[in-house]
Amino acid sequence: LKEFMAANGKSFKSLWSKKYAKSIDDAIKADPDYALYDAIDGQFLRPLDGAQAQAWQRAEEFMILGETRLLPRLAQKLPWITASHRAFITGTNWMNWKIFKRHVANLYAQNEKIASGEIKLKVGEAFSIRKEAKAIERMLADMSGRGPIGPLKQLSPALNAGFFSVRLNIGRLLMGRHLVSANPYVRKEAWKNMLTFIGGMSSIVMAGEMFGLWEVEKDPRSPDFMKIRMGRLRIDVWGGMQQFVRLFANIITNEKVSSRTGQAYPINPVHAAADFARSKASPI
Repeated sequence: LKEFMAANGKSFKSLWSKKYAKSIDDAIKADPDYALYDAIDGQFLRPLDGAQAQAWQRAEEFMILGETRLLPRLAQKLPWITASHRAFITGTNWMNWKIFKRHVANLYAQNEKIASGEIKLKVGEAFSIRKEAKAIERMLADMSGRGPIGPLKQLSPALNAGFFSVRLNIGRLLMGRHLVSANPYVRKEAWKNMLTFIGGMSSIVMAGEMFGLWEVEKDPRSPDFMKIRMGRLRIDVWGGMQQFVRLFANIITNEKVSSRTGQAYPINPVHAAADFARSKASPI
């Protein structure tokens, strides 16, 4: 929560200052722990400048801001698009970096205790800072929408032409695995992050309903599940995560709930999965 609140301040300030955003990016890269991040091929940090990003990164992270055609060039001239993009990257990178550094500090402290004999390892057991740091990095990457695509990353421009934000959706799909990770540090942090996010957002959404500001659908089978409803307006505060929860609810129950009538109707789980995949098709 501390990192999240601090990151929001950095994000807001970078909204108005490109120079400030650049200073945050430079500070992260100058940090002593960045060498470890680089050594484990860290993926959770997003490039701030599209001109310095590789082709596959521009396709995934910058989308219309990373292209050189006429319309993308015009979009790059719109200050609210570039400013909001800069603020999002700065805030997300700062938050993830501070969480990563906190865990790395714990790893170094544990390594010192092992070296001094304060902590005894079992026979055949080994402690690797790189291995532990990689597990933490993978959790942060998945939870912030930087899912793994392995050797296919060079094909990211083509993948994103077929599916909207491939790495984001892979990360959303896989992030639940960290809740049952064999790594106790990762498992603890994953539960803390998920409970803080879900609890915080749910409190805001439900408080608004309680005060009569909006309505909330509580049936997970409905497309409007836990969205803010004001007349015909729907606001999804869950960053794309709600869609996967709804998909799983539909498949498990073999039912959907109409957002218009509120009535449940039977579905074919295979068709539900196919419809979901189709909804993820690229706008192109």
